[in-house]
Amino acid sequence: LGIAQLEDSLILSSLEVLVFEDNDLDSEAGSILGRVLQENQHIRQLNVSGNCIGNDGVGDLLKGAQESQSLQFLELNRTGIDAGVLDAVVMCLLHRSTRRAQNESLQSLTISMHGNEIGRVALEAFVQCLPDDCQDCLECDSFVVENGVLSRRDYSVFFQQYTEENCIGNLDIIKEGVDDEGASEIALLLKENQDVQALRLSWNSVGDEGTAALAGA
Repeated sequence: LGIAQLEDSLILSSLEVLVFEDNDLDSEAGSILGRVLQENQHIRQLNVSGNCIGNDGVGDLLKGAQESQSLQFLELNRTGIDAGVLDAVVMCLLHRSTRRAQNESLQSLTISMHGNEIGRVALEAFVQCLPDDCQDCLECDSFVVENGVLSRRDYSVFFQQYTEENCIGNLDIIKEGVDDEGASEIALLLKENQDVQALRLSWNSVGDEGTAALAGA
């Protein structure tokens, strides 16, 4: 069954958590889920990451989130959106007139740089325009480095630029050829920077020595 066939059931459902991650959902599905959020006041968490919903579908979904009095957590990672969706995010978060929080139930809106095309400059500029109470709920504190972007000599520069200045909470260094020596260097940098709360080193070459160094960071 597709989302269209489930729409009525989802509206009437008492489910509080909906996870549709990596399910080939499209723009129409985003619009349907937006209507579900408008009508269903039980849903606390919605994850649509890993679906090519795009700006239009995510925009409609955010309109529904704007009306929800129950939604607390919304994840939009890898949904094929770009900077054009930021206006819809603003409408979801802020009252047009007062510029204060629009959806008082929403605690976390996660928009990863990875798999979206918003661009770091646009995202940072957008966040700076939000009042403090909305900045607290918008989680755009993740950064992904992937597929050979860094050389080892870049580690310290990278940490200084992207963690100390921007308070990155979640850092992914993927497919960068990180070995035990590189992991040890990263461990030293982590000790100096307490802002990083989550580190992912997928598809690298970290062995026991590097793992031990990271465990002690």
